[in-house]
Amino acid sequence: MKDYGAFLYNLRSSSGLSLDQLAPLAETSKSTLSRLETNAVSKPFKGATRKLVLALAQVLCTSSGDIETYLKLADIDQAYLTDKDKILLGFSPQVKPGSPNELANLERILYTYTEILAHLEAKENQIALQALHHFLN
Repeated sequence: MKDYGAFLYNLRSSSGLSLDQLAPLAETSKSTLSRLETNAVSKPFKGATRKLVLALAQVLCTSSGDIETYLKLADIDQAYLTDKDKILLGFSPQVKPGSPNELANLERILYTYTEILAHLEAKENQIALQALHHFLN
């Protein structure tokens, strides 16, 4: 579906970000983003490209409707998202109280949140070090 690139472009434009500004936020290059916006990357998105597409959803989508439309246009079925992907996109996994695996599921989700928090803290430290390096030079 060709609408993915146009939707990605609209999300980026409405956020006020240029390709140069978005690239470091998504940990990719300007040229890769441009290729996604012009539908020069074939679907289905796999591996690193799929990871990038999901990271772009985290950065650019501001509502559950945006996320649902974005995933549909990217041909990514929500049923196949990992718990971590769901959490990062704002879809908290549900655990039914009293279910047979309730404790194990809650522990798995807690581990996932802890892993995400550790990643965010490492990223925060990296940004602080970059800012300090820039300040000192």
